[in-house]
Amino acid sequence: MAYFKRSLMLAGAAILAGATTAAAATLSITGGTAGSIPDGASNQVLYPLGLDNPLSGTYGAAITASGITSQSIRVEIMGYEAGFLNSFSMGGDSYTSAGGTLVTGSPLDTWEVTGISNGTLSFSFSTSGGGTPSSVANGSNLDDSSGGAGGVNFFAHKDVDGYIWLFFDDEGAGNDDNHDDLAVRLSVVPLPAGALLLISGLGVMALRRRRKTA
Repeated sequence: MAYFKRSLMLAGAAILAGATTAAAATLSITGGTAGSIPDGASNQVLYPLGLDNPLSGTYGAAITASGITSQSIRVEIMGYEAGFLNSFSMGGDSYTSAGGTLVTGSPLDTWEVTGISNGTLSFSFSTSGGGTPSSVANGSNLDDSSGGAGGVNFFAHKDVDGYIWLFFDDEGAGNDDNHDDLAVRLSVVPLPAGALLLISGLGVMALRRRRKTA
């Protein structure tokens, strides 16, 4: 009986640890320089998206994942205001803006990326015109805190709900530096409650089988 109780406690601890690990999966802004947008120009996507204007965040940062087990990352394209055709790519999928006037949505497009590993996420922005180089990958983002990095870059903000917001600047229109050329939101897709219940059920079944054997 004592052995059964100890096994039950160990199984419960393992299930709790698994649930805690799943809940602790997060996205973070790593490195870079603190600042805010707009930086000397008007960012037209902040107000329609219900964000602070100006918005605090980080220039030149990378976005990293931690505590990831089997979760996926949700990508949401939230808006843009740019004449150039700008793209965001992640996990084999991509979105390209149509160019022109301000466009926002809830969202304009969305997809989920599986097979995520802890560490620096793999994604990139690109543009049909503007600065040189014409693309920037996560982990090599230019620091535009001085107001003109000389190449495309993105600004990162993490809100109170844990969403990571990315604001792309295509360095067009005379380096307008307003970071509203493509707005993207990233988040961890939590494991469904059913998955944790399944783990719990399998643990209980295993303990019952062991008890009967004993």
